[in-house]
Amino acid sequence: MRGTHLCLIYHDEEERRNILSKFFWTAKEEWEFFIYLTDSLTPGDTLDWLVKKGNHRLRKTTPHYWKILPAVPTLCPADRFEPGMSINQFCEKYTDSILRGYKGLRISAEMSWATRGVADWDSLIRYETMINQIKEDFPITFLCQYDASRFNRATLYKIIMAHPYLIQDGKIIRNLCFSQKKVDRKVNDRIAVCSDSRK
Repeated sequence: MRGTHLCLIYHDEEERRNILSKFFWTAKEEWEFFIYLTDSLTPGDTLDWLVKKGNHRLRKTTPHYWKILPAVPTLCPADRFEPGMSINQFCEKYTDSILRGYKGLRISAEMSWATRGVADWDSLIRYETMINQIKEDFPITFLCQYDASRFNRATLYKIIMAHPYLIQDGKIIRNLCFSQKKVDRKVNDRIAVCSDSRK
């Protein structure tokens, strides 16, 4: 689903890596340029586990269709997070990918970088909301990875509300709690319970 904004809130590292490996190879099969923003490991170590997950040809090919980058320097070049600047650089990369003959752009980021003091929570939610707003002109496929142990419940709730699709048990599901109008409003601290969609 090109242009989909996905959220993965995970508890299990092995499951996360299995999902990411499939996400990567789907990009290759659909001839989409792939950008991976890593936080927990160096780009080299990230490449190592992708190889171990069965992507052995990565070691033998020039990375012309993929790029692994450290998250903080990429998203916070001045040691602070500016959502608009990050979104702009993704839009520029999408345009560049299309001009180079790719059919699209696929990005996945380890969002634990946001816990390192370079972003406030409102800026993070604004960033996620802006991704939804650009999809018609720049149909980039995003997969945002959130380690459940690194974010509090209130923040995770807001994060979920900003994503139209979620990954649960390895499957993509529509987020019945998602509403573009709701996430476009000013972020507040109130926590609501969307129990109907979780039955």
